[in-house]
Amino acid sequence: MKKNYFLLILFLVCSSFAQAQYILSMQVTPANPTVNDPVTIIAECAFPSGDCYDKTTGFSVNGNHIYANALHCLGLATFICTEPDTFIIPPMAAGTYWFHFNLDAGLAPSPCTPGIVPGAIDSIQFTVTEITSLPDYQPAAIGIFPNPSSDLVTIAGAGNMQVQIFETSGRIVMEFPNATDGQQLDLSPLAAGTYVIRVVTDFGVLKNIRLMHLPEAD
Repeated sequence: MKKNYFLLILFLVCSSFAQAQYILSMQVTPANPTVNDPVTIIAECAFPSGDCYDKTTGFSVNGNHIYANALHCLGLATFICTEPDTFIIPPMAAGTYWFHFNLDAGLAPSPCTPGIVPGAIDSIQFTVTEITSLPDYQPAAIGIFPNPSSDLVTIAGAGNMQVQIFETSGRIVMEFPNATDGQQLDLSPLAAGTYVIRVVTDFGVLKNIRLMHLPEAD
């Protein structure tokens, strides 16, 4: 009897625990994408406990509707945890699109399952337009070398820019907000692996570059 009572209490706690996730906001970048721009959508999420970084994300495109989801496996740390979920959508045809996001949470460790009550859902609308003018330089001129990289890489061909480094899951791990043409970027804090380098200038998102990072041995 005591065992059944304990299991019931544990079930109620875990179910309640997995339901209390919230979508605080969603942002589309660039604000006015063209048919040449990948569209980045960042959903700011909050959870009742930490850590909230162990997650799986994904999305699918059906016509003018994009359906995204994230499942966070939460720990039992006694603090409110916030975490952005980032989705990079490849360039799309001109038109109006709706991005629908479903956020779930479960009890760690991974892989976890969501609670019995559906998670938080939110949507945001954006419009992709045709290109009305060409920039002074082409995205193909932008490059990062060496690739594969060691601890230092050089970025060239884009003038003044903002450089963002994403894990393949879509999470931003480093950012250089005021990079310049020919600048060396220190990637030594990153673990070995594959990353996506996104270059942003006054003309919008110009290029995504896949980079293999192989840090130097100590």
